[in-house]
Amino acid sequence: MLTKLIKIIVALLLVIIVSAVVFVSVFDANEYKPEIIAQVEKATGRDFSIEGDIGLTLYPWIGLKLETTRLGNAKGFSQNSFASLEQLNVKVNVLPLLKKEIEINKIQLQGLTLSLEVNADGKTNWEDLAKSQKKSKEQSESVAANGKAQTSEQVSQSSNSSSSSSSNASSPAFALESLKVEGFEFVDAKINFIDKAKGNTSTVSDLNLQTGAIQFDEPVDVKFSAHLENSAPALDSQIEMTTALTFNQQFSLFTLKDFLLSVAMKANDMVPQDIDLVVKAQTDVDMGKQLVNVKSLQIEALDVTTVMAMQITQFTQAPVINGNIQVKAFNAKTVSEKLGLVLPEMADRNALSKVSISTRLKMMQQHLQLNNVNIQLDESTLTGWLRIPDLAKQQIRYDLALDKINLNHYMPPASASADKAETVSATENSSAKNPAGKTAKAAGDEKIELPTDMLRSLDVAGVFAIDALHVQEFDVSKLSISTKAKNGDINIKPIKLNVLEGSIDAGARLDVRKSMPAYSTNVKIKNVQAGPLANPSLKNMMGDKPMTLIGKVNVSAAVKSQGDSVNTLKKKAKGKVTLDMNTTSVKGFDPEYFARSSVADYLKAKGLGDQASVRGAYEPRKVTVFDTIHDTAHIANGKVRTKDFLMNSERVMIKANGAANIMSNTMDMTSSITLPRGKTVVEKLLTKPLYVRVHGPFDALQYDVDTKKLSKNVSGMVEAEAKQKADKELNKQKKKLEKKLGDQLKNKFKGLF
Repeated sequence: MLTKLIKIIVALLLVIIVSAVVFVSVFDANEYKPEIIAQVEKATGRDFSIEGDIGLTLYPWIGLKLETTRLGNAKGFSQNSFASLEQLNVKVNVLPLLKKEIEINKIQLQGLTLSLEVNADGKTNWEDLAKSQKKSKEQSESVAANGKAQTSEQVSQSSNSSSSSSSNASSPAFALESLKVEGFEFVDAKINFIDKAKGNTSTVSDLNLQTGAIQFDEPVDVKFSAHLENSAPALDSQIEMTTALTFNQQFSLFTLKDFLLSVAMKANDMVPQDIDLVVKAQTDVDMGKQLVNVKSLQIEALDVTTVMAMQITQFTQAPVINGNIQVKAFNAKTVSEKLGLVLPEMADRNALSKVSISTRLKMMQQHLQLNNVNIQLDESTLTGWLRIPDLAKQQIRYDLALDKINLNHYMPPASASADKAETVSATENSSAKNPAGKTAKAAGDEKIELPTDMLRSLDVAGVFAIDALHVQEFDVSKLSISTKAKNGDINIKPIKLNVLEGSIDAGARLDVRKSMPAYSTNVKIKNVQAGPLANPSLKNMMGDKPMTLIGKVNVSAAVKSQGDSVNTLKKKAKGKVTLDMNTTSVKGFDPEYFARSSVADYLKAKGLGDQASVRGAYEPRKVTVFDTIHDTAHIANGKVRTKDFLMNSERVMIKANGAANIMSNTMDMTSSITLPRGKTVVEKLLTKPLYVRVHGPFDALQYDVDTKKLSKNVSGMVEAEAKQKADKELNKQKKKLEKKLGDQLKNKFKGLF
């Protein structure tokens, strides 16, 4: 009986096997092609075609082969097909699936072409597909919900079995025991993207992705290449990538070894020459720990090498990036030339030839930190830190210090500066020929275009310091600039530096919170050598004769203004400036000689007095030393007024009052020169103030002696001189008379005796 049963079972198995073999051998999937096409067209709402044969195998490999398949485009778009495929070939071994093992021969996907479009109205040719998928999903969910409708008894049974369901739900997910794929070939793919709304076209062609055998815990060789073209901006690049990818059975550990990406970009309108970009990396990814460890990342482009090592944690939630970045020394001039940027010529030909950067980076969501910043600029080193607490709010905090820098190296060569000065001078001379005031007004009424929105959005606080700075002929030390800006109120205070044997403590403020920008500045200058600062402006003060001074100056200034043009700022400026100097030597300026010469010339012109005795043999002194120089200036209504200007020395005293018009750059001052050392009657004329009007443009001042007041002084001098002569003659006659009378008396007395 048992033997008979076994024979029956064996016979049944043979029938099943034979039937399966016969079914596979006679089954033709192409008979179902019309039904497949109809279902795809129904689901997508588009034309669908399979021009080639469908190859299908069921055992021992489940295999599928498709040739020349096309999916039509949405209506209203330029391309005929949305997607097309020349060939798809894939086979999966059946029996290993029963043991949770996947064994696949080489997957081949050839000739995929995808056309993506955005029309002028911003509509895409893939929107309808997304809607179709959503609709199908909703229908499936509705059917599933109806199918799961239960009676109250079924619900009760379901409730009673909830514990076992929970137990099953918590069981481990399906895990593969092994994976073996001979390889993957994705060749000759092409993606076209046309954006008519923005007038841009992009094409990815010759897209190829190939892998070696794919298995758990074994390196998989991966090779990728593509050609990328873009119209706006113009771009033509060839991309190549190779790496060895390793992953474990749980797909939780990944390793990218010997990752190499090369991008060859052809010259275009933005870049004048071809550029090669090379990226090398070694990376580990641990999904369980949410950790990406980039052990070594190297980027090479434009002769610049950047090396990084960093870790990314919590990358599926709130990524945190920590790492070190180093940009190795490069020549900034060479890089700029390759980018088509023309840097201005600099005095030092080697300027910008050695630039390097290093920092430690930390980034958490909107928070960015750059610590241990070290930037090498030729012979200068910048160190410190930079932080952005909130990228969205443009918050910036920093503390940066530069050890030393010679700015002269980065300025135009002397010849270029001279040419520019001549051009400016020629322009000024040309402007001077125009009617007075018109050119100045036109030049000062242009609106100052401030980036108001950007300034109002600033949230900045930081300190920038330079230990040693050389610019032009000045050596500056201990420069410190503190900046604080928020909501349109920008304060740069304090600005501190040591220069010319003294110190400067200043502050500046720009307030753009209201529609009209407001400015203010405060300056305190203490014991600074004034000559190097003042001498350039004193050059033409005495006409062709150069004038220079040596002495230390103390200045206190506070000025405020508001406006959106230079002329408005000048007109609305208000403030006070106080200046004091002690023991100041002025070279090329002898007020005593000027006073003597002016009086002598007047006397000669009027034919009065002894001008020779006024001028005498006095030769102009090369240097005049003043014990005190003081001035208090008030700024208002476009003018700088003074009432107490004083230059005092043992030999001469100068006082002045008047105003400088900063709107027209002119001056009108009345000064008095007094020489408190008169001996003769004529010299005593100089002890009375000689009034001189100083007026005209700043660069061409005129000096006019007040002849009316001088005339009164001369009249008094003439009277005094006449009286002196009369008294002298009277005394002479008196002495003669006294002598004559004395002789007569003497003779009479002789007669008596």
